[in-house]
Amino acid sequence: MTDLPYIIIGSGGHARVILGVLRLMGEEVRGLLTLDVKRVGDDLLGVPIIGTDGKFSLDRAEVQIINGVGNRASREGSGLRMRAEVTARYEAEGFTCASVIAPNANIMPEVTLATGVQIMAGATLQPGASVGAQSIINTNATVDHDVTIGEHSHIAPGAILCGGVTVGALTHVGAGAVIIQGITIGRNCVIGAGVTVRKDVPDGKVIT
Repeated sequence: MTDLPYIIIGSGGHARVILGVLRLMGEEVRGLLTLDVKRVGDDLLGVPIIGTDGKFSLDRAEVQIINGVGNRASREGSGLRMRAEVTARYEAEGFTCASVIAPNANIMPEVTLATGVQIMAGATLQPGASVGAQSIINTNATVDHDVTIGEHSHIAPGAILCGGVTVGALTHVGAGAVIIQGITIGRNCVIGAGVTVRKDVPDGKVIT
């Protein structure tokens, strides 16, 4: 974290969770940029929604950016591409989307976290785990030893990734899902809520 105030991109449920963590940590959030023009002028937890994403001028010397865009996985895919596109757009303007790590997340030694990761309340990451850029490890998710998670992925609340699991980029692992040790999940996959995965999953596969 730096001393610069934050601007959160997004104004939905995930942005609200991010904002809650930052407020808990005493960080200054100057405002949010929304993907929904109708929300401009509203507020989220008392923080103003000051403009729309892509139509608001920001100065890298004055603020830092956090990607608060969530995803809604379905049979059509992980829904994470929009989140990745938001990151790419701001990186093209010279920003680096900041990481957010809840103070009560459990991060053990020898864990590798890339830029822009978001580790939510109660999440546990065991030694040797590696989380790719802009990925979300959500509330109370468990990432065991030597797990590798690709960029722009989302490990939803309460999911369990056992030791040695690999998860590809842009993949959504649903709430309460369990990935058995040593399994490989491909890119752009969806693992439904509560599913137990016992064999490798190829790229683009949806399992419900």
